[in-house]
Amino acid sequence: MLWHLGKGAHSIENTDMVRADDMQYLTAKKLNKSDDKTIARYDEYNPELIDSNDGVYGIKIVKPNSVNFLYFSEKLQKEQLQSKTRKVLKKIKEAKTIQESIDKGKKLPTRYRIKNILVDISYTFQTKLMELSEEEAIKLLEEDLISGREGFFCLKSSKNLTLKQALLTYRKKDSIEKFFQSLKNEIDIKPLRV
Repeated sequence: MLWHLGKGAHSIENTDMVRADDMQYLTAKKLNKSDDKTIARYDEYNPELIDSNDGVYGIKIVKPNSVNFLYFSEKLQKEQLQSKTRKVLKKIKEAKTIQESIDKGKKLPTRYRIKNILVDISYTFQTKLMELSEEEAIKLLEEDLISGREGFFCLKSSKNLTLKQALLTYRKKDSIEKFFQSLKNEIDIKPLRV
């Protein structure tokens, strides 16, 4: 049997319990610094095309007790970069609003202040907008927000599956989770206890 462990349930203790019962697991793995080294050299591993619709490529990294499936999705990368572009524009807008308050000698807008009667606060603030052009500000924000991991995701399993098997199995789990989510949120079904 292949257990699906959520990212939150993925731990050495949980995977050891699954393995102790002679079962297998498949889980999403959070990317870390060692993954960044592999990502930097991803093309050198000759990634295999897994899904031509979404432009998903994958490499398999076999370890003594597990297998990592590192995927890159062109579609996911595009979505994540669009999201980060929206964040950059939002941060520019926020900085401009704060700079405008400074220029006019006004108080910091309420949405940027802590609202707690039990906390005494004195604000001093400045933006970098006076010393940077808008292009430089955008570049600085992009360097801060864009990590190079955009489009990448990793699955981990105790079973040596093919890249396609691992991805399809995980996607089935994801669709089941979305189904239960819709039952809870849209139909207002009460939580079931087992």
